Order: sequence, then C-alpha cells, then structure tokens
Amino acid sequence: MKTILIYLNPLHPCVSLNVQAQTLIIQDSFNTADNTDLNADLSRQSGTASTINWTEIEPKPTSNTAISSNQLLIGGSDFGQDYSAELSYDLGSNSSLTQYEEFIISFEIVSVANSYTSFALNADPGQTRPAVDDTTNFGLLFLGSSLSVRSGTSGIASSSTPLTGLVELAITTAAITSGTSYTVEMTYGGNVIDLNGGNTGTSYSGTWLQDDLYLSFSSRSGNSIIDNFSVTAIPEPSFAALFVGAIGGLMIARRKQRA
Repeated sequence: MKTILIYLNPLHPCVSLNVQAQTLIIQDSFNTADNTDLNADLSRQSGTASTINWTEIEPKPTSNTAISSNQLLIGGSDFGQDYSAELSYDLGSNSSLTQYEEFIISFEIVSVANSYTSFALNADPGQTRPAVDDTTNFGLLFLGSSLSVRSGTSGIASSSTPLTGLVELAITTAAITSGTSYTVEMTYGGNVIDLNGGNTGTSYSGTWLQDDLYLSFSSRSGNSIIDNFSVTAIPEPSFAALFVGAIGGLMIARRKQRA
C-alpha cells in the first residue's frame, strides 16, 4: 500500500497563515538609576502604552517606595500601613487589550513584606487600605510561603507556594465592561494554582465590577520587591496556522509508521 504525503508549504503565496503577533501593551523592567521618584525615567518602559506613570500611595512619610537595584521596591516601616504603587492607566480603555480576548499579566515577586505583598486588578484607583477590597475584581495576597487569592474581600483559593517566583495571570474576556464575564488562569513559580476550589478545572470565572481596570501592587509592614512587570495581548492561532500544524503532525506520524 502506498503512503501519500501531502506537503503544504506555509510560504507559498496561495497559503495565508494570517498569524497575528502578540501585542505588548506595557512592560516595565525598572532598569534605571535608583530613585525615590518612580517616574523619573520612564524610558525603561516599552510597549504600545509605554511611558505610563506610577502613582505612589504613601499614607505616612516613612515610605520606602523607590527604584532600587533595577527593581520596584514598595514599603514602609509603619506597622499595619499599606504602601502602594498603582499603574496610572485605565487598561479597560485600551481596545487592543481585548482584541484577541486574552491577555497575560506577568511579574516577578522578588521578596515579600512582613505582613503581605498584594497585587490587585482594582477598579478603584487611589486605594489606600486595604489594598484588596470590595472593588477588587481579582486580588492576590502573598503571605510568606502561602498565597491567598481573593475576589472582592472573599477568599476563592489558597495555596502553599514558593516564597518568590514568576507570576503569570492569563485572563480571557471579550471586553472590560461591567457585567462582562472573565476567566483567570494562574501559575506561580512554575506551578499551576488551582483557582476553582478543588472543583473540575483550575481557572476562576467572574464578572467585571466596573468599566475600568487599574493594576496595583501593595506592601504592608515592610518591604516588597517586584520586577519585570508586563501586560501582553495574546492572539488565538488562526485556522490556517492550526491546519498547517495538523498537516505537519500527520506527516510526522506517517514517517514514524514507515520507519
């Protein structure tokens, strides 16, 4: 029996892959001279919405919020106080964020404050304390070697995690508008975090509370260090690209059979 191999050349002019590249919305490496002014040199940022200011929320003058050793340092020595750095930009107003209906938020936790380090998808800009409250769509509290995941003020998951590591949040949504549904999948330090309370699947689904989206980091009772923050819109692979991939897989399988 003859084996017929079909070869599809993706470079042929009759084949249009229509593969869309990822869209980097904002990346902040914090690679700049040490400075207590987070916005002194925004040339370190890249992306379509680069050179965005950070708002420093400092309830008392003992704050230590700064760029330090090419990293974002947030902290203060006052027990029980929250010091925050919030991206001064409404991501919900950026149409390219959801043009592919999926975006990735990524950042590295380098060190955790004495009480906690938090990250919030927060619809209430300028929030002082608590950092994660009723207006928070999705929040994370890094508590030493444990992680508490929040929706509003309610806990939706907890996990024993690495003390430090890379956090990646994959968010799927059609739009940032009140009442529109969204889904979050999360990895931390290379580990998949179960956001579904032990039920089937590991993702969390909710609905946006408002029509805007602000991102903020906070630190309570000590210093937190954050690095390599980014937000990227992720396209779905086109049908043509999937077709080419499938054909390639069939070719490999046929070759293995012949061998």
